[in-house]
Amino acid sequence: SLEGPDADIEWLQWHPKGNALLAGSADGTAWMWSVTEVAATQPTQPAAPTAAPTRFNAACMQVFAGHADAVTCGGFSPGGKVVLTGSADGTVRVWDPRSGLCEHVFGPRALGWAPARAEGESGQAGSAAGLPAIVSLAFHPDRTKRLACIHLLMGFRYSSGRTIGDS
Repeated sequence: SLEGPDADIEWLQWHPKGNALLAGSADGTAWMWSVTEVAATQPTQPAAPTAAPTRFNAACMQVFAGHADAVTCGGFSPGGKVVLTGSADGTVRVWDPRSGLCEHVFGPRALGWAPARAEGESGQAGSAAGLPAIVSLAFHPDRTKRLACIHLLMGFRYSSGRTIGDS
């Protein structure tokens, strides 16, 4: 069986070189597996011609933990040297895929939205606090370091660009 998250998978994305698979989970984690194709074995006796299913081995390479809610979107930078995750907690996290360390967190204020809070109100983030959940992350196709964050804000689409990525 495949080692993985304790909750539903929200999304999947392949590494640009195709050798790793990244997935976000409803449990607030993202997982990265190394995926290799298993060589087909030749039968000892001739059999009826049938296409053998392709088999793969997958081994967990990294678990990215830190979001307070479901990891609703994410992916690799065009060069594959950065992992980004967006969450229902209203944050975007930048990860080093080799070490698994979170290098930066963009919260609601850094991404350009912050609701007015009543005095004494808790600092809870994300959908539970009425902040928009991050629902999509994408790098610009010209392979620059520009990141487009798209999220849902009270029924209206809002986008914000940030420079993050490979060096």
